[in-house]
Amino acid sequence: MTQLTTPILLHGPLDCSRFGKTLYIDITTPHNSLVVERGSELPRASLIVTTSARQLIDMSRAGDKLDQIMIVGTGVDPALHPDLRNIAENVRALRDKWFARTRFGLRTQLTDLEDYNIRSTFGMFNRVYLPMHWGTTKIYSGLTGGKTTDLGPYLKHLASMDNAVLEAQFADGASGNMAGTAIPGWIKKIQETSPSEVHVLSGNPPTTKKLKLKPSTKPQRTKIIEELAEKAGIAAGHFDWEEPLSK
Repeated sequence: MTQLTTPILLHGPLDCSRFGKTLYIDITTPHNSLVVERGSELPRASLIVTTSARQLIDMSRAGDKLDQIMIVGTGVDPALHPDLRNIAENVRALRDKWFARTRFGLRTQLTDLEDYNIRSTFGMFNRVYLPMHWGTTKIYSGLTGGKTTDLGPYLKHLASMDNAVLEAQFADGASGNMAGTAIPGWIKKIQETSPSEVHVLSGNPPTTKKLKLKPSTKPQRTKIIEELAEKAGIAAGHFDWEEPLSK
């Protein structure tokens, strides 16, 4: 990560087809002054909360509207910020006071949900956007680099969440996630986890290594969504992928 003298913590509000008018709070943007500990580049919770408070109070007093306040991370995954719970508690309190009808969300790529503290913190959000690109353990391992045995615990914890929004991207190719039993397996896993929402997105699923993948076409994604509705009785939203927030 490249250190920044003045971190850009807030983005927006930005209009988004998926989330509506959203204020993004980037809690892992690199910083070199007010950080969580010596040697870290993660901004301190007090800096994040104070900056967010000023923005939300000013927006409320100006009569601005917000559909969602979203915690994100462009340095490292926001779920790995050591003060995530403190940040979530304080930002939620600000939301309750100044934008009571606004949803409070978190976007993360974390798939290790074994830590109870993480799961408890996730419960503070109206919506937690989590990845779900894999219909088989082999595909999970191939795309994430994790063990095939890691997918089962992840799915178990997803099933216990009532605020999970699962994001899925699909790709053709030998290392993709669309061939053979991949889609039926994915549909079965979606049905087992029973998420609050499913969002099928354009673009390739994220990977830990360079793979030759061909992004699914819109008709292919539409067909997957139709199969999900027919076989599992679950409706999914269809959206374009947004690039990570730029600096």
